[in-house]
Amino acid sequence: MTERPIRVLLACDRPAVSHGLEGILAANPDIEVVANSPTLDAAIEAAIETQPDVVVVDDHLSPASGVETCRAIRDACPSVRALLLVSAGGATALTATALAGATGYVIRDLNTTLIQDAVIDAGHGRTLYDPDRTADLLHRLHELATDGRRDRDLWRSPALAGVLDLVGAGLSDHEIGEQLDIPVETVRDAVKSLVATLPALRR
Repeated sequence: MTERPIRVLLACDRPAVSHGLEGILAANPDIEVVANSPTLDAAIEAAIETQPDVVVVDDHLSPASGVETCRAIRDACPSVRALLLVSAGGATALTATALAGATGYVIRDLNTTLIQDAVIDAGHGRTLYDPDRTADLLHRLHELATDGRRDRDLWRSPALAGVLDLVGAGLSDHEIGEQLDIPVETVRDAVKSLVATLPALRR
């Protein structure tokens, strides 16, 4: 057992999923579930109050996407390591993980040991994906977003020139805003544009 259990916050609005995941994690003495929050606002409040090491965010958490939820929690608690809870792996899950600034993703149907190991690895600061692979996927996503009529004007703004690389580097929305000297809402609009384009990666 480690000197101190890895403290975990769950952000999931589906009781069956969240309770099942809490049971899986609580079965490992090296992990302590400190809160289980069903909404974005509750998750941010719990993160500030409990200061977890790791937050596991359901990618279907509403009303915000899992990506936006991860980024909002990391804005409130920059030291937290995030994992995205997804239904399947692949390019879309990997790209969403990078967009979220997360350490990695876990698949809901993985066996107990693999889920526990992913949380422990995240708590120890390990990145659970290949940064070179995600960089390629992010640039492909950016190309798809700028090709779309809806977001073409948004991405023509010179202010967004450095956003993609800083998102890929894992910076939070506030950190990107400060580094590029642009409003945080502009950064969030850019991220939303990329999130909305994610389904196009499957085509």
